[in-house]
Amino acid sequence: MNDLKTRDSFREEIGIFEQALKDVGGERRVAGVNDIFPLIHRFVPGMYCREIFMPAGAVMTTMIHRYEHFAFILTGKARVVSEDRGDEIIEAPAVIVTKPGTKRVLHILEDMRWATVHLTEGNGHVATKAESDLVEIEQSVVAATFKEYQQQLEHEGGQLCLG
Repeated sequence: MNDLKTRDSFREEIGIFEQALKDVGGERRVAGVNDIFPLIHRFVPGMYCREIFMPAGAVMTTMIHRYEHFAFILTGKARVVSEDRGDEIIEAPAVIVTKPGTKRVLHILEDMRWATVHLTEGNGHVATKAESDLVEIEQSVVAATFKEYQQQLEHEGGQLCLG
């Protein structure tokens, strides 16, 4: 099977899985779901750190990451499925690099704290409002759909990248 067919198949399957979660009332990580998956936001000039707590037993999908960045697994353990890394167990402490275009399915096996660090300057975006505009920052670092991500790449003259 060629890489394009594999990629498209994975993306279709993750979309079906994500819809099934919604259909049965499952929650997934989205901005504003702080009572289920509490978020901590930290800022320094030019960078944003987002830390999320995910309880054992939770199953969710992530957004699509627009740019390469670090992720730090601070505590816990999860089964993670992604297009570029396949099916794996990630356990704290760990540092991983998230490639552009990454979307994951997570099954949290032990309570987990996961932090990501994003540039807020230099990704074609300068966050001028920092803490006062988390929506603006989130929109600059994640895409809601693969179509939105592809449109960004076409606008920037790039290609889909997963490493």
